[in-house]
Amino acid sequence: MWKLISLTFLLFIIAGCTPIIKQPTPAVTPRPTIPIQPDMVILKLKRNNDNPIQITYQEIKALPQVTETLFDKEENGVRLLDLLQHYGITNFSTITLSGNGQSIELAKDQITEEVLLAYTKNYNLKLASPQIPKSQWIKTVMRIEVH
Repeated sequence: MWKLISLTFLLFIIAGCTPIIKQPTPAVTPRPTIPIQPDMVILKLKRNNDNPIQITYQEIKALPQVTETLFDKEENGVRLLDLLQHYGITNFSTITLSGNGQSIELAKDQITEEVLLAYTKNYNLKLASPQIPKSQWIKTVMRIEVH
């Protein structure tokens, strides 16, 4: 049997053909995850002309946590209203959420109990709301400006 295999391989080489040798599939290397530090600033909140408030991951996690089903998917995070109230912001006309080249301005009446800053798998915050089309959600909210 081995003679037959060797002879077939030799005939391929003599004929100028390259035998097909199946290479093993390389193992998929998982993406490294960046560990989040509790004191890592993940959001800046700017009120009027004040210096921005730097909010850490730990401070976000200390706020009341909620889970809502939006567009058939469970979203976990904090209510935007809870975050604003925690920092003493109750009187405003609009806010602008922005990050990674995206931004959206919301009027005060658009910010209901259902508007969330939901956690992403990369420990960022995203805007999630049933009143806003999913295509307009800010995927990485890094800054909130109060007007």
